[in-house]
Amino acid sequence: MKAKKYFLPAISALLLLTFVQSASAHMLLTYETAVMKWTGEKSQLQDGTPLYLDLYSGETFQFEISFALPDIDFDSMNELEVIERRINNVATNVRSSGVFETNTIVHSTFWFLAYKFEGQIYSEWKSIVDFVNNDLPNGTTARAFIYSGGNTDSMGLVVDNLHYSRSGFDEVIDLEAGFYGDYQGEYPNDIPEFPRFSVKHVSVPEPLTPALLLTGLLGIFAARKIKSKTLSSK
Repeated sequence: MKAKKYFLPAISALLLLTFVQSASAHMLLTYETAVMKWTGEKSQLQDGTPLYLDLYSGETFQFEISFALPDIDFDSMNELEVIERRINNVATNVRSSGVFETNTIVHSTFWFLAYKFEGQIYSEWKSIVDFVNNDLPNGTTARAFIYSGGNTDSMGLVVDNLHYSRSGFDEVIDLEAGFYGDYQGEYPNDIPEFPRFSVKHVSVPEPLTPALLLTGLLGIFAARKIKSKTLSSK
C-alpha cells in the first residue's frame, strides 16, 4: 500500500512536468498592406460577352494580415549562416472592410530568407494569401489574391454572379480587377528580419499536453483516495 501511496504522486508529478515542458513557441506576424489602388478591370456577361464597365475604378483596398510561423532564434545566427523557409497555410487572419469584412482563407504561403553578414542580419520575404467571401447577397462571391513582398502589395479581385442594374441595364456579370500599392507607412518595429511586421512571440501547448494534464490530475486524485482509504482502515 505504501508503494502505491508514493508511486502515483510521483507519476502525476512527472506527467505535470511533461505538460509544462511540452509547450512550443511560434511567432505571430502581423502587417498592414499598402492602400492598393485600381489598375485595370475586365468584365463580361455570363455568356462571355465582354463589357466595359470599370465598376471598381474608384475603389481602394487595404488589409491587415496575420501569420503564425515557427519561432526562430535569429539572434543566435552564425556569421554567413542562411535561413530560408517556405511555409504553406500559415495565414491566421485577414481583416478589412467592405466586401471583405467577412472572409475565409483558402490558401496561403509565406517565404523568407535571412542571412548574417558582418554581424548584420539581412532578409527578404514574400507572401501570397488567397481568400473568399461567400456570404454576399444574391449568390455573389468575391475572391482575392494578395501578393506582398518588400514594400509593394498587389491584389487580384474576382467577383462572380454580381447583379448589376443601371439605366435599364439589368444583368448578372463576372469581373476581374487588379490593384497595386507601395507601402508608405512606418515600420512597427526595428526587427531586421521582418521590418514591416509587428512580431509577437507566443507559447502554446502541444496537442497531447491537455491529455497529459488530465492524466496527472487523475493520478493525484487517485493518490488522495488511496491515502484516505488507508487512514480510514487503521
